[in-house]
Amino acid sequence: MKGWSGRLLKIDLSEQKAVKIPIPDQALVQFIGGRGLNMKILYDDVPVGADPLGPENLLIFGVGPLSGTPIGMGRMTVTTKSPATGYFMEGNSGKFFAPHMKFAGYEAIAFSGKAESPVYVVIENDRVEFRKASHLWGKDTFETEAAVKAELGDPSFCVRVIGPAGETLSPLATIIGDHGNSGGRGGAGAVMGSKNLKAIALKGTGGVEIANPGILREAMDEIYEELNFLTTRDPYVRPWQIYGTMFVPVITSAYGAYMTRNCQEGLFPEGLREFRGERIQRDFVAGNLADFCCPYASCIHWLEDRKNPYGELCFQGIQAGTQISMGSMCGVSDVHGLFKLHHLSNAMGLCYISTGTLLAWAMEAYEKGILTKEDTDGVALTWGNHEAMVQMIQKIAYREGFGATLADGVKKASERIGRGSERFALHVKGLDFTAIEPRAFFHVGLAYAVNDMGADHERIHVPYPPVLSLIDEKILEDLPFDMKRVWNRRSPEGKGELVKWMFDSRAVLNCLETCVFTNRGKLYVDFRPYAKALTAATGVEYTYKDLWKVGERVINLERAFNVREGAGRKDDTLPERFVREPIPRGGSKGKVVPLEPMIDDYYGARGWERETGIPSREKLHELGLIDVAADLEKYRAKLKA
Repeated sequence: MKGWSGRLLKIDLSEQKAVKIPIPDQALVQFIGGRGLNMKILYDDVPVGADPLGPENLLIFGVGPLSGTPIGMGRMTVTTKSPATGYFMEGNSGKFFAPHMKFAGYEAIAFSGKAESPVYVVIENDRVEFRKASHLWGKDTFETEAAVKAELGDPSFCVRVIGPAGETLSPLATIIGDHGNSGGRGGAGAVMGSKNLKAIALKGTGGVEIANPGILREAMDEIYEELNFLTTRDPYVRPWQIYGTMFVPVITSAYGAYMTRNCQEGLFPEGLREFRGERIQRDFVAGNLADFCCPYASCIHWLEDRKNPYGELCFQGIQAGTQISMGSMCGVSDVHGLFKLHHLSNAMGLCYISTGTLLAWAMEAYEKGILTKEDTDGVALTWGNHEAMVQMIQKIAYREGFGATLADGVKKASERIGRGSERFALHVKGLDFTAIEPRAFFHVGLAYAVNDMGADHERIHVPYPPVLSLIDEKILEDLPFDMKRVWNRRSPEGKGELVKWMFDSRAVLNCLETCVFTNRGKLYVDFRPYAKALTAATGVEYTYKDLWKVGERVINLERAFNVREGAGRKDDTLPERFVREPIPRGGSKGKVVPLEPMIDDYYGARGWERETGIPSREKLHELGLIDVAADLEKYRAKLKA
């Protein structure tokens, strides 16, 4: 088979040994790569009940057969057992680490064990070197990346690092590289820190062997045609190519879904004026950035804020997640303050989405009198106070003072504080809430609740309706539901089938490793170009229905991993705010999420037991997960008891 190198690099940090082992062809065909293959490795190799911050846990970086080609767009997946939830987690990120990993000849790199003292690992093709990193411990992510490249004397290395938050094992910690590119929400940075692994430097100089380059080029042309700024007919593509996700708050505001002051409201007009993509583009964008071969040349920006009161800032620009989680969710409408919060979070190695949700909870608790200045080290956590947020982010990263209470995330912080604050602690399964209002989009509410990772919007991206006129009627007819019917955003009808399909189809994009953010136009539903590309790359015949089946297999394996850890229907829920408190005004006024009937529909569409949420034996056998079916029998009885 072509397209795959077929090699897994296992790195034992305790023994400082690296071994390259072949990946069975069956695993590659069934799970393709990236998110799917990572999950297969995690399920097989991490013992049930393993401590997420213990040496038995794995930290896995994975790419797919399209990685290193233009269709791969630089995407990769990091997978581990989450210290935030106790279940699995995966995070997708871009830039140039993934193609270098592919060019070095690896489908996955899995780290286990724990080094005696801080190290960083250098991987250059077949060479793996362990270097001391005690002198880097305590440095922020930007300082660490620069220092590693300087020590290597080669700026062409791609580097992934942790900051102080990863060193202090905060489940808010993520993995950072390429001057602020983040991946691994749910505590991947803490897992990396628990292994005393400060950084990974990677360089590959090989290539990708393609079975049929001509057909791959045809598939690439079909995909890129949908994403071409001049020819696209999808209304989301052009603004995305100009502003990146910075235009999203305009859309959410139109729906009354601009998550504001810890989701007490759905409108934030003062922030919308300050944070509009047009304003930021005009006043602060110094240049455009893109991932490897990404057709969206302005998806990311380089921003320069020369007059920032905190000091001059030049940095990789904000996304909608920042505008919402650290902006509207916290009542911050000052653009200079928002820039500082985004930059500082990346420097500390904190996920800005999870950290923003956490601080929004703390600010609501402060405004309600549950928290006082005595609790918060004298910091006034009032709405919009970005100066206080800056102080608290540093305290969280270093676990200092009240920051130590917050550093384990909103679930544990609210349990420690108590006094009713748990009711407005916004998380699912322990993962701090993300940036789309579920009361405005019922399918989002269902997806957050049943998502085995917790609340994460990227697993159903793009969450807004497709332009159905762009999609071949034959493809729409092949769907097991009526796409036109199920897209009434404020009706629960058909949402189980829709969310199942969205999870399956987006999962396989993460297995191919291509970008879910570009999944617009006819590509939202029509996966024939992706099947054509995979077939051309590997020489293995895939149809678009085969791809959806791979996605379904991955989702079931992810659920099975969690079931082994004790998860069930009891965990598939939403915070009280979204099911009991209506949005007070705007385009979704009066709405709450009608969750339980939608969960029933989702389990039915999945072929899972409605009582427990466990995949049925028949479904697992249908997907070829025979060993998994046998494995779950002991847990099935336990959850029913």
